Amino acid sequence: MKRMAYAVLSSAVLISSVLYAEEIYILPESDSAYLNWEDIDHLTATQARLARNEIYARHGYIFVDHELDAYFRNQSWYIPSTLEQEFDVKKLSELEQYNVHLLKMYEHSGDTAQLSFSSSPTEYIVPLSSAVYLETKDIDHLTLEQAGIAKNEIFAKHGCIFDSVDLEAYFVARTWYNPSVKADHFNVDVFSVIEKHNIELLEAYIAAGVEPSPGSIVAPQTNAYYADATMYTKFTENVIGFDFVSFYDRYFNDMASVASFVEQYKFDVQNTTDLSLAAVNDDATTLYVKLNAVAEKLKPSIVYAKVPDYNINLTDAREMLFAEAHEWQEDTHYVVSSFEDGVAVSYFFNLNSLRYPNPSVDYITITKDEYH
Repeated sequence: MKRMAYAVLSSAVLISSVLYAEEIYILPESDSAYLNWEDIDHLTATQARLARNEIYARHGYIFVDHELDAYFRNQSWYIPSTLEQEFDVKKLSELEQYNVHLLKMYEHSGDTAQLSFSSSPTEYIVPLSSAVYLETKDIDHLTLEQAGIAKNEIFAKHGCIFDSVDLEAYFVARTWYNPSVKADHFNVDVFSVIEKHNIELLEAYIAAGVEPSPGSIVAPQTNAYYADATMYTKFTENVIGFDFVSFYDRYFNDMASVASFVEQYKFDVQNTTDLSLAAVNDDATTLYVKLNAVAEKLKPSIVYAKVPDYNINLTDAREMLFAEAHEWQEDTHYVVSSFEDGVAVSYFFNLNSLRYPNPSVDYITITKDEYH
């Protein structure tokens, strides 16, 4: 039996899918010929799992597993017809049952081929690739394989369905991916000017062929949201109504005086304990204050605010004065945190919004505690 051909895609060696009568299969002959170990030992564990379930999919098996269901529904030949609880394994021929068993043994053997790229624990390789113009310093921490995925990530944001089984399986696992256009019908005119620039930048980076040294493969330290002094010398005073930093220097006689203080800034106190207070204002900004007892007085130790619909977007933020920052992904958000006017501010961008140019934040959080 002929092995699957290898193809180089975006500088990463990816195992290509077999195009068979305009239908994509991992193992086109798994329903008509007995497989042996040599026929499958080029497959990754992911591909072996898909190939095994490909046999069931040919018979209309409806998958409960989200990733499998999404993958097979993108195959032109797949006609879902039978629920899992109604599926009779006798539908599989003796040959097919043999191949299912072999593929399952191989899949769990620990001797499978390695993916040419690792599954990322995060949703995006380069979260800002559709939102802002990237520079080399934003991507020079990437391996060439990661850069290849980052380039295809831009295609995936527009619903491209990949011929590569590895790529399709990778993106199906991303919560934001909405496969809608087959690769051979994909129109590159959908790309924005920003995306075209970033694709060219990534292609040039890949073409240069220079891998970062092992010690240099770290997250980038750019893209911080740190405003210049003329705009944000009174950041929390402008956003919340009072200055968090000077608030920390205050001493209060009791919780009633703390409540009275925040109420003058149009916050309605929702809950208090002996050493904490929670409040909200008409803009739905929530405020939490924790206090310590110091010499028969109360002194703020932690202050936290959550501000919804804060008016800032990635382009505006990008044009600010950059400083050191932390970037991460949390639940359904891409987050950038930095210090502004003495407080830590985290900007939460919805992951789905990063599919489009210049998204705005869902909300920001502002914190100031005894460690800062």
